[in-house]
Amino acid sequence: MPDLSEIKRRMERETAAVANRQEAPAPVTEPTQATPQRPQPSNPAKPPLRPETLAQLREFEKAAEEMREQEAVEKDKIDLGPLPEGAKILPDDYEPTFYRNNNHDNKRVREAVEARCTEMDFVDLVMTGRVSQVVPVIPGKLTFEFQSLTGADSFWIESNAQLEVTTEWGLKSWILWAQLTMSLTGVNGKAFPNHLGKDGEVDAKLFKEKQAKIMRMGAKILDIAVTNMNWFNERVDKILQNDFEQLGNG
Repeated sequence: MPDLSEIKRRMERETAAVANRQEAPAPVTEPTQATPQRPQPSNPAKPPLRPETLAQLREFEKAAEEMREQEAVEKDKIDLGPLPEGAKILPDDYEPTFYRNNNHDNKRVREAVEARCTEMDFVDLVMTGRVSQVVPVIPGKLTFEFQSLTGADSFWIESNAQLEVTTEWGLKSWILWAQLTMSLTGVNGKAFPNHLGKDGEVDAKLFKEKQAKIMRMGAKILDIAVTNMNWFNERVDKILQNDFEQLGNG
């Protein structure tokens, strides 16, 4: 965008040039008896501006207006001072999800999968503590059904993880597979057994039985399942995104 001061200088030079052409006196000729001098109008018409001059003036005016709008935006911004040490400004198109960019874990595949997913209703989350979703990864070949976890599910996983493993890597691995066990409810229309007892609480025996069935699937299918479970959880997090944005705008 051109500098506003430069725009003003260019407009002033162009205006002055036009004014000089308009104010330049016409050549005086001596009247003769054969051709009597006609009276001149008191306010002679000024010559019109050249088309290229008008185009330049419009261009300068548009650029000046854009500059004024930008200055108004900058003026309205609140200066929060310098960023803390190590802080970074994220671009508008920042993508928080990490993709491994293999054949099933990339942004293009995710967009295609999510376009085929069933809708989730926030009312279900309020009334039952869960939402579920059918996720067709490869239509006609591989479809998962996931459910969100309750607070009781997450607390049980965190409490039992310390009893199952001792290393940091083992802890992360056990938690991941425990989350998949509770979240994955079916594959290709075939349901897995529930991990909850009759009282609605996590049953350790039922959990292990369900986990054993899930872990018998092929390693590649499990990898795809974990990837899509993570995307499903992100979609659950976004259920209320529009509502909170409207509250912020109100």
